[in-house]
Amino acid sequence: MASRRGIAATAAILAAVTAASFSIWLVPQAPDRAVQVSDFGSHLEGVRNVHGALSAELDSAFARFRSGEITAEQYAEMAEATSTQINSQIIQLVGSRAPEEWHRSYISYMDALKAQNAIIRETMVVAAGEAADAGGRGVDESLSRIGEIRSEMESMIAESARSAP
Repeated sequence: MASRRGIAATAAILAAVTAASFSIWLVPQAPDRAVQVSDFGSHLEGVRNVHGALSAELDSAFARFRSGEITAEQYAEMAEATSTQINSQIIQLVGSRAPEEWHRSYISYMDALKAQNAIIRETMVVAAGEAADAGGRGVDESLSRIGEIRSEMESMIAESARSAP
């Protein structure tokens, strides 16, 4: 038969192990979620590639919406998902902690990504406008604004490429 001292020691050890396990699980980890980047040129190129793919897919979805292949609601879902992915790319650029020589290039590309989100918002306005009022004047203004923002975005992308070391 086990002694009281043995049972107490076992219970204390079990309690200590359990407490340590829960404290490791409950104590928040370091809030530093920076992306570890060693090749800033490749990292920025990767973001450019993702952005290009997202932009092409969104343009395709918008064209399908305009031709009536998908509904405004379906387009809005795609646009929101794309916006979330664009925001993720912005967070990656911010979290990479680029050195001073890359700052201008990274900031220009972040501005381009923000412009992409502005395009997404405008296309959603068009989708909502066409769903509510086919061919309304507001839709034409939004389409014009999309072209302006796209031009600005392309110049920001070019500036990012020019300012890369």
